[in-house]
Amino acid sequence: MSESEPSATIEQQSTASSVKGSSAPKRLHTVQEAAAKLNLSPSWLYERTRKNAMPFRRFGKYIRFTDDDLEAIIASGAKSLTTVIERGA
Repeated sequence: MSESEPSATIEQQSTASSVKGSSAPKRLHTVQEAAAKLNLSPSWLYERTRKNAMPFRRFGKYIRFTDDDLEAIIASGAKSLTTVIERGA
């Protein structure tokens, strides 16, 4: 065995893991963590999840948000500049 063979094995393993899916698990945020990141109250998030008005994950009685969920919530609340100009705000 040469010294280059173990590094080839490591490269193959990292390639195989990237083929299977994402290399890092997605972070799940609690309602309190999501509220702090979004600068909103937890009760507002709970209300919206009861109405299915935003993306979230439910694990039994637990509600969690991925980073993608938080980005979608932010994007849904963003106003375009033309909308603001049209309203005169």
